[in-house]
Parts: sequence; C-alpha cells; structure tokens
Amino acid sequence: MRHELIKTENYHFVVSDEEIKENTPYLNDQVVFISDDVFDEGNNPNQNKENKKIIAHRPLNNALYLDGVDVLPEIEDDLHIHDAIGYAGSEGHPDPHAFSEKQIALLHGYVEGFEKAKETYKYTEEDLMNLVQKAHEIYSSGFGVATDVKKQDLIDFTKSLNQPKLPVAFEREVEVLAKEPEEGGGYLYRIKDGIVRGFSNTTLPFEELEKVGWTLFERPKTFKHSDGKTEWVGNYIF
Repeated sequence: MRHELIKTENYHFVVSDEEIKENTPYLNDQVVFISDDVFDEGNNPNQNKENKKIIAHRPLNNALYLDGVDVLPEIEDDLHIHDAIGYAGSEGHPDPHAFSEKQIALLHGYVEGFEKAKETYKYTEEDLMNLVQKAHEIYSSGFGVATDVKKQDLIDFTKSLNQPKLPVAFEREVEVLAKEPEEGGGYLYRIKDGIVRGFSNTTLPFEELEKVGWTLFERPKTFKHSDGKTEWVGNYIF
C-alpha cells in the first residue's frame, strides 16, 4: 500500500481526503492547522478542498510530534552512529562496562574521521558512474557539439548528486486477518505461516477458511510504542 509523502521544513506527511474531525491536525499549503473543537458554518475545514487530513507524520529537525496522529518510522539517515556509541557506554546498555573509556574514545575518533571523509568525498561510486553516463548523453546530443547550455546541464546534474536522498513515498505493509463466523463468536485471528491458530492449538489451513464461512480481509500493519504512539510498518521509497 503506497502513500506519497509531502515534505515540509520540519515534517514528512501522509495526508488523506478523509473527513477532518474536530480538534484534528490538517495540512494546507504545507502549513499545519488544528481544527476547532466545534464546527459551525464559518469554520468547517472540510469546506475547503485544499485542506487535507494528516494521517501519519515523521518529525524532522527535532520538531514536535502531533498529538493523536500515527507516526512513520525513523528515516535511516536520521540515526547517527554517535547515538549507538553513547548507548554502548551507558547504564541503559545490558553491559555498560563492556567497553573501556579508551575504546569508546577510539570509536569516537574513527567516527569523526568517517564523518570528515564524507564531507570531503561527497560522491559514491554509483554517483560517478551516473555522472559519466549523463555526460555522455548530454554531449552526444545535438551532433555532439559542446555548448554552454550542455555545460550548465552537466553542472546542474553534478550538483544534484550531492543532495541528500529523501524519501518520496512510504510503502506500508499489510497483514491478512481472518474473522470466524458469527455463530462461532466472530473473533479475529492473524494468519501466520499460512494457517490460523485457534483455541486448543487447533489449526485451519489458509485455503480452507472461506469454504467454512470465515471472512478474510487486509489491514495495514502497525505497532504501539510504550508512550502510546502508533507507528506504521513498512519501507520508505527514495
């Protein structure tokens, strides 16, 4: 289930044309608004088609989370290796004394050097291969004559390679659920490894469910954080 992302200065958003309820965050021209507690004829955000309900978000640049809105997973580049090193030597680590102070200092030194190298050598091998291919395409066009326009096109392409890679969409995972017939209680079950596990460890093959009156449907995967936030499960598309 693919959802396009809207990027603002401090957030990635997934929005929807769903009805905006009272006291709900919504987006208009990259600005976040919170709807009023009570709607009347003059302040109903649903009357403006440009208003979109925010159904998921990922804060950037230490921005605040929006209350009551599902969250997207961390973007990989948001996680910094310093966080892992800090955890390794903290009391929260299962063995906080597993690393000596000297080892932690060495790790910090390696990380600092790696980060400095990334600043100096900004292009990957794949970037350079793409650059060579693009240069060939640009200068082969128009009878192979070099022009200032072609030169600028190549400069612009080179600069674009150095831009941080940001996701453009989120592919959300779904899970298949099975609902037993109402006369059996109407309970929902997750399907695992092609079977539904019921009471007394009985199992029912997946392909037999609908034949005996069960209903199958898909539901997006989520999980709950300890602080109550609901996070979507899936992968970013870059």
